[in-house]
Amino acid sequence: MRKKLAVLFSLVLATLISMLMVSPAQAHIERFYWVPPYVFKGYDNYFYHDDIVGYETGTTASLKIPVYNDYHVGPDYRPINVSAVKVEFDWGINYTSAEVSETSPVQIAPFERHTFTISFTVPLTTVASNAIAHTYTIHVEHVNATTGPKNIVDTWSRDWDHYDPAYKFAVFSADQADALELYTELSAVFEIDLEFDTAKGKVLWSEAVMHGSIGMSHYRSGKFTEANATLHTASDLVDQAFEAEDERGSKLEDAMINYYNAAVTEAYAWLLFGLGMILIGIGAIIYAAKYTAKKPKAA
Repeated sequence: MRKKLAVLFSLVLATLISMLMVSPAQAHIERFYWVPPYVFKGYDNYFYHDDIVGYETGTTASLKIPVYNDYHVGPDYRPINVSAVKVEFDWGINYTSAEVSETSPVQIAPFERHTFTISFTVPLTTVASNAIAHTYTIHVEHVNATTGPKNIVDTWSRDWDHYDPAYKFAVFSADQADALELYTELSAVFEIDLEFDTAKGKVLWSEAVMHGSIGMSHYRSGKFTEANATLHTASDLVDQAFEAEDERGSKLEDAMINYYNAAVTEAYAWLLFGLGMILIGIGAIIYAAKYTAKKPKAA
């Protein structure tokens, strides 16, 4: 019995060693990354509450995928002939890199890397909903040759969350993208500690803050059209508040200039009056001196 177990164990061990010696190792899909012009990249705490990269519908999204060749069969490292680089989304559409094809593969030598780009037009929200953030998988295929008849040797895959931080893909409607941009700008203004001197400026500023809050309430509810309209109103009210302060400043400046001019005119008048009085006094003194000189002395 023991001999049978020993023989069986030897056979299993030999099989495993044989498999390790001939089975190919996968090439390495390194950290992939999305590039601008995305609307937002990072943790979104307004609507999706997740790490996302968001592109506006109709714009071009671009994904960079570095592929490192550590492919080997047994102890031998071999070049790979990449024939396809794809990204598969949960809305059921694949997008492929235009840099490679099965008829024109790109060869990567052992221990070298090549970065592929997948670019595609972001679909309408009727195709890829903007109510959720989407998951995706990257596929890299390679074939056995660069010329002549070709067969796919292997396909390697990486899911969207293979690396950390992991970004889901969000499709932004035009209203959604515009609203988020407006709120980002307004938030920067609202954080400044401003004091308004005019009652009109104070009222307009309070209304702007209120509309900003209402706009983001719409945004968090997924009412992006209402959010965009309300945030535009908030932005207009901010401009009006500043204009009210500028108008007051201009009027105050004009009043100060008029006061200054009047004061200068009055000062000149008093200066001339004073000079006149001084001249009169000097004349009186001269006249008195002459009169005293001509007066006969008393006996």
